[in-house]
Amino acid sequence: MDKEHIYIIFLVRDVKTGGEKYLDEVYKYFKRNDIRIEPVYVDGLPKWSHGLWLPFDCIVSNIWFFLKIRNFLGIKRITLFEDFQLHPRLFLCNLVIKMLVKDVRFVTLVQNALSYRGPKSNVFIRMIDGFIIKPFLLQSDAILCNSQFTRDEVKSKIGSVARTEVVHCGYNALPQFLGARTVDRRFNILYIGQYSYVKGLTYLLRALSLLGEKNIILDIVGKSESESVYYELLKKMAKGLSLEGLISFRGYIQDKIKLAQIYADADIFCLPSLYEGFGIVLLEAMSFGLPIVATTAGSIPELVKDEQNGLLVPPANAEALAAALKRLMGSSELRQRLGANGKDFFESNRNLYSWDKTGERVLSVLNRLR
Repeated sequence: MDKEHIYIIFLVRDVKTGGEKYLDEVYKYFKRNDIRIEPVYVDGLPKWSHGLWLPFDCIVSNIWFFLKIRNFLGIKRITLFEDFQLHPRLFLCNLVIKMLVKDVRFVTLVQNALSYRGPKSNVFIRMIDGFIIKPFLLQSDAILCNSQFTRDEVKSKIGSVARTEVVHCGYNALPQFLGARTVDRRFNILYIGQYSYVKGLTYLLRALSLLGEKNIILDIVGKSESESVYYELLKKMAKGLSLEGLISFRGYIQDKIKLAQIYADADIFCLPSLYEGFGIVLLEAMSFGLPIVATTAGSIPELVKDEQNGLLVPPANAEALAAALKRLMGSSELRQRLGANGKDFFESNRNLYSWDKTGERVLSVLNRLR
């Protein structure tokens, strides 16, 4: 092991999202293989500056990150593994590090939107982000993308894919249940993911109201505390659409056995995203043989093939979602065929989407920079 070279990776302690999982699993892979990698936890990143002027927020974040890693700057060679989603505006900190460390490499992981998306977005924020994102990406010696779609987004920002490589997420297998369902016999539609505007849950609720069915239960699994305003909006919307008895807000479920049982209880998995960087939950749903209704947003079509292992509809279209759900609900043969094809897709690509494979490919990219 090279004592004069270290990898530094940015992590969160309380892993919730697929993006955070990616970083955590790469870190574990490096540790298992006795590669010197030092974690820098970003949970303490100041939040008080988020509501202030964006360039000021950027400066605060850059100062905080520099102070967190300053003790490593005496080492001869450093490779920083940075996640665009956690800190997309780190370019000032990187510039200072480059001046202080002779042999430094920057590797950026891109897993999600390259600019603000959502109701709070405005033209000024997008413009400022544009000035920050491009130099940040151009500083990178390598850019890892979790899907072909995110790679295309990077190309749209910097005009090239020369330093980019697609390294997919992995998947931790859940226990497989073959026994009886544990919930009532209502038709069960399942969503698992974040409570976030880009997940399109408001359109799913509208689709549910358009169905006009009462023998339905929609299970929504996710951490409501992370987006409490959006969570309250969904609850208010469910009440306004008279869907309260048809929706179960399950909260975040960490226990793998409980989560597996929820998948096993479902009839259809639905992901109504307006944007999706990868979608590990789609692989999870396929592993349980669930037919999928999803949108054509982002990287979803890389995993879900329309009429093969799922039904794809345009994003932000409640009517199309309702029609796809109604079609699946009315045909057990279609559900079985799409579910079986999804199971086959998952099994045939199991090695491609393993975390060991992800770690191996990340290490290969990083080693080529040395």
